[in-house]
This record gives sequence, structure tokens and C-alpha cells, in this order.
Amino acid sequence: VIEYFATMQMVDSVALKETITLQGQLLGQNQQENIQVASYEDFIAQFKAIFNHPLEGKACGEMLTKLHQGNRSMSDYTHEFHTVAAGSGWNNAALLLTFRNGLNTEVLHELACWDDEFNLDHLIALAIRLDCFLREQRLCRANSTHLTCTTPVTRVYARQENTAEPMQCDSSRLIKEERRRCFQAGLCLYCESSGQIIRKCHIRPNRSASLSHRGGMDSKPLANIGIIPVKKM
Repeated sequence: VIEYFATMQMVDSVALKETITLQGQLLGQNQQENIQVASYEDFIAQFKAIFNHPLEGKACGEMLTKLHQGNRSMSDYTHEFHTVAAGSGWNNAALLLTFRNGLNTEVLHELACWDDEFNLDHLIALAIRLDCFLREQRLCRANSTHLTCTTPVTRVYARQENTAEPMQCDSSRLIKEERRRCFQAGLCLYCESSGQIIRKCHIRPNRSASLSHRGGMDSKPLANIGIIPVKKM
């Protein structure tokens, strides 16, 4: 019984393999026949039906009216304009007006200085030259601004000289230690000369005249400073 079932299983496996092989051959034969039946003309017709949808007539006209240069270069705008205008069927006057209306504002301002008596090709050539000129000018201004911003600014500060008079700062131009030394040595507290006091110093400016010259303020006389000789040991 076991041998019988084993034999039947082997027969079924062989039959299954033959069936699969036969079906594969029939499928390949059918595909080959379908390919051979399709002609070149049929293939082109099916290809165009799927991929070829050109803009013609009204569709091209609508695209032309919506076409603008924007921030693109004039070469890119001109290329797209020629591509769409080829299937529109419009005459030269209509194409010229449409091309001009789609230009950048800066280019239109430059074209305002030129005569309008030229055809579409002349207008396109002139617009390309003007656009290149404007782009070069913007690039030069951008580089100039960048150099101005990055160049360190050197500020030169003028040294202010001390033009104030000695009496405007203090009653004496000597510092505290020098005043003490002059006082002990019996010298003038202003010019360090011997034999005179600060009130009678010939070099020291008149305080009353200085105050009157600065604002007319009332001045008070300076107190007498006596000189006490110091005996040297």
C-alpha cells in the first residue's frame, strides 16, 4: 500500500511539471503572436494617444497671456515664450505686445527710452541686452555693499589738549605733596619761587578777572596764606 501511494505521488508530480511547462510555452507563444501582430503604425498611434498632448490654438493663447518673466533671466523667458508661441497661430503684432507685457518692470523702464518701431526679433534682442546690463549693475552694487560692510571703520579721535587755565582747575597747580614741600621750604605754592607768597605770584593769573570773564560771577578774595619759615636742624 505504501509503495502504491508513493508511486501515485511521483506520477502526480511529473504531471504537474508537464502542465506548468505547457502553460508557459502557450503563454509565451501568445505574447509573441500579439507582438508580431502589432504594426509600427499601430505602435505610433498608441504612443501618441498616451504621451502626445501638444498645446494648440486657444490653449497656447491662454498660456501666452499668463506668461511673465518675473525674476528669471531674459533668456529663459524668451525660450518659453517661443515654445508656447509656436502653436498659438498669433501674428507678429499680437506676439510683440504679449511679449512686452510679460517683461520685468526694470526692463520695461529701460525700454521706455527706446523707439517702438521694431519687430518681435529686435525687441527680444534688445530686451536680452538690457536684462544682462541690469543684472551686472545689481551684481556690482551687491559687491560694493558687501565690501563696505566688511571693511573695518577706523575712527581717529583728536587728542584734546588741556587748555584750561591753572586757576580754573584749582587754586594751585601743585599737587598735595608738592604743596607741603613748598610750604615747608618757604616757596610759592604756585610757581615754587622763593621770597613771595601765592597771592603775590607774578605768574599766577588773576582769579577775579578770570571769573568775571567766564560769567560775571562775584569773586571773593583769597585768604592770605602766611609763610612760616622752618628752621633747619
